[in-house]
Amino acid sequence: MSQRLPTLWIYLLHLLATVARIDVFATEVSHGVRQYSANATDLVSSENLESAFPYYFPKLTDLENLFPMLDCHGVVLEEATVDQLQEAMNAGQLTSTKIALCYLQRIYQTDEYTNAILELNPDFLEIASNLDAERETGATRGPLHGIPFIVKDNIATKDKMETTAGSWALLGSIVPRDAHVISRLRQAGALLLGKATLSEWADMRSSDYSEGYSARGGQARSPYNLTLNPGGSSSGSAGAVAGNLCTFALGTETDGSVINPAERNALVGIKPTVGLTSRAGVIPESTHQDTVGTFARTVRDAVYALDAIYGVDLRDNFTLAQIGKTPDGAYSQFLTNSDALQNATFGLPWQSFWALASDEQQVSLLGLIEAIEKAGATVINRTELPNYQTIVSPDGWNWDYGTTRGYPNESEFTYVKVDFYNNIKTYLAELQNTAIRSLDDIVQ
Repeated sequence: MSQRLPTLWIYLLHLLATVARIDVFATEVSHGVRQYSANATDLVSSENLESAFPYYFPKLTDLENLFPMLDCHGVVLEEATVDQLQEAMNAGQLTSTKIALCYLQRIYQTDEYTNAILELNPDFLEIASNLDAERETGATRGPLHGIPFIVKDNIATKDKMETTAGSWALLGSIVPRDAHVISRLRQAGALLLGKATLSEWADMRSSDYSEGYSARGGQARSPYNLTLNPGGSSSGSAGAVAGNLCTFALGTETDGSVINPAERNALVGIKPTVGLTSRAGVIPESTHQDTVGTFARTVRDAVYALDAIYGVDLRDNFTLAQIGKTPDGAYSQFLTNSDALQNATFGLPWQSFWALASDEQQVSLLGLIEAIEKAGATVINRTELPNYQTIVSPDGWNWDYGTTRGYPNESEFTYVKVDFYNNIKTYLAELQNTAIRSLDDIVQ
């Protein structure tokens, strides 16, 4: 009995302490209830909703305020040009590695929503470090040295990344070499950051599709408005530049796939004449119309990229046509200002194209005409394309127009489909680690 007394007393003391704590808690609750009652009117007033379900339906705001872009080690990276980045690197404020990591931070911040990036280059940090080491020796390869760029996923890269045109069918296939334009950019010192989302097979997957969608990449969206058509088929390339995920990007065009996304993302898009840039190593659509183009936020940056990729390539005989016709030196030597418009003359094919444009587009056009006329240029209206009535639908441009009239031989899309059927075999024949050898294989 005596051995159990200490234990009993300890139990009683714990019980009394617990009762005391309960009493204090009850007092606090009572005080809280009285305080709540006294302030109930103010509390209810503060909880009045301006609109229903504010969590699910927040007030409208622009994407700039939703996704502010941080400076990169004290340097403003948002909308930074090639020249500005080169100046910062030469001054020791930035390195290619730092710039790439800052762009990577931006990708992690926004790409969940815009889905411009299909795949990141796992070797980009090693490449950036090597380019930085070159700069430290005082050697740079040109204006693109150390500048990060993104490339459309139908342009082959002989590295650890895939080249699939957004399709699961080519996943795991091995390309024989870099596309010619990629090889040229690597030689120029540009830093390949990753692959861009695109409309699957560059819009050849279907005649009824969502622009910017691919099975492998999902739906790319415009960084200016996530609900609008981002333009395609080079959707991710344009979105990456517009969203400040890279400095410039490459896309391809058969019919509008550089110009359209550039327009929709407020960018400069250069669509070169067929044969100025090699298509070797590019998943083809039509050898008669395909071309590799550039996206950037300024004309100068887009031209820097063009300078790096144009030229003769024996693997693309269309490039032989440029011999003796391209300038000695780079196109960037001709970059100038609005003074170049003095005494220039422009034709305006109104009935062929602009009469069919929306009111908003026509307002923009008239503003542009006014600006270039003030700079000393002359604009001549009604300089129409020959026989435009036979190729332009009364409802506006439609590349399947001939088919809808019952004349498929007059349809641009008919020609492109025939080219695609034949040209894709040539591309697929060089791939390794795949059984896909024809359009029939892709469909099956």
